[in-house]
Amino acid sequence: MRISFFSVICLLLLSASLSAAQSAAKPAASAKAMLPYSIQVERVGSTVDGVPAEFSAAIYENLITELTKSGKYQQVLRDGDKRADSTGNLIKLKTNVQKFQEGSETKRAVTTVSGATKMTVHMQATGSDGKVLVDKDVDGAVHFIGTNLRATLNLANSMVKQLDAGLNPTTAKK
Repeated sequence: MRISFFSVICLLLLSASLSAAQSAAKPAASAKAMLPYSIQVERVGSTVDGVPAEFSAAIYENLITELTKSGKYQQVLRDGDKRADSTGNLIKLKTNVQKFQEGSETKRAVTTVSGATKMTVHMQATGSDGKVLVDKDVDGAVHFIGTNLRATLNLANSMVKQLDAGLNPTTAKK
């Protein structure tokens, strides 16, 4: 049986790439370990006047999207979802806008030093037993390029990170 040099090289490259792919997949799987919770996101409240409805809606939708993308929760449920009543290990996430400063996209485009949109929300995650699991203030902003609503996506990303750190202290940065 005759094996060509080319066939041997192909087999070696294939086995090397498979072993590299398997070793790379192991850390990724542990980094996205699913938490033993489902989470229900309640509608966004506000203690300040002048928060446009589109900002509250965008915070809510971006938060649901980012929690789902994180892959860390068994289910991500919306406020009022009937499945929450029969879900064990449910976390309820309440979000309340505490500070809001709407910026100007035009000023950001022209000067890049003014016109930032900034907001601070208070998030509180409670367990099924009513015990507070995470209670933090989180900031979101858009300083340079992007629409004003981009601040809500930045805020949602920060909230997901803070929530993960509070629920899973082993992933928190030291």
